[in-house]
Amino acid sequence: MGFRGAIGQPRVLVPVVLVMLYNRWNEILVPDYGVMPLQLIPVLVGFFTYKIATFMLAIEEAINAAMGKT
Repeated sequence: MGFRGAIGQPRVLVPVVLVMLYNRWNEILVPDYGVMPLQLIPVLVGFFTYKIATFMLAIEEAINAAMGKT
């Protein structure tokens, strides 16, 4: 697959966009408008925590469907 295939995958897009927004926020808005700076680690941890929760819900639904529960 290589490097070219990894760039084309949409699952990489959201973390990359978050890092780009973090960079622009801290480079432009913080010095010019005095807004609170963002920290990168909490932004990414929040995103990945959401993804884990969504994944767990999908697993729970699949198990319930396989067992015939509603």
